[in-house]
Amino acid sequence: MAPITYNERAEAKLLRRKRVERGLQPPAAAAEEPPGALAAAGLPGSSGAAARPESAAGPGSAGHAALASAAPKLQPPPSSELGGSVIRSNYLDLSQLQDYWSPARLNHHTEMTSMLYALREGVRLVLEEGLEARFARHRRHESALVAGLEAMGQRLYGDPSCKLAVVACVEIPEGIDGESVRSMLLEQFGIEIASSFGPLKGRIWRIGTMGYSCSKRNVLLLLVALEAVLLRHGARLEAGAAVQAALDIYEEGSV
Repeated sequence: MAPITYNERAEAKLLRRKRVERGLQPPAAAAEEPPGALAAAGLPGSSGAAARPESAAGPGSAGHAALASAAPKLQPPPSSELGGSVIRSNYLDLSQLQDYWSPARLNHHTEMTSMLYALREGVRLVLEEGLEARFARHRRHESALVAGLEAMGQRLYGDPSCKLAVVACVEIPEGIDGESVRSMLLEQFGIEIASSFGPLKGRIWRIGTMGYSCSKRNVLLLLVALEAVLLRHGARLEAGAAVQAALDIYEEGSV
């Protein structure tokens, strides 16, 4: 990955961000303060020299005047003023990461290098495929999966208008042991579908169509496997109907 671009403009912005994070001044004041103001006052978080103690900068001196004028801003702002401005992610806190890319080369935490490589590879694959093509692929495979599930007699949970294209929530049929179905799918076919949690635990399955699983082969395999497992659990359904319904969707366009 290319390193973070480090220049004077980025440095000034991140230094102001740091002062907000440390509670030295409200976000509004930091946004209004010109980049040179921090260094001129010699305040913490500035790129200038550290502020001199009062004994070294006596009353009447320029340094003392700068500190005196800045003193009100050193009071931590109320939490209500900070609102959602505080950065809570260690990995994406650029105000700390900038110290690593600066001449100080200060490493404030150890990142998972593999996570950054994985992020880069994921973004590369997205850009290689193209966003519109990727969106269309997810919608098509979702349509095939839903058609197959409905042909199998399964009911989707929730409002269809709010459904995501990357997951299908399926109501567990009455009289069917949902966990037993999940276990057999995993043990016999190597397919894992998710259960749920909270009030929906034991009531629905969640079947994802995202990433590697979002393909014609995997959708058809899931439908065949789920049909077989449900039949073994005593469910009444028309054998073969699910795959035929999914194939009808795929025949509407090349996949």
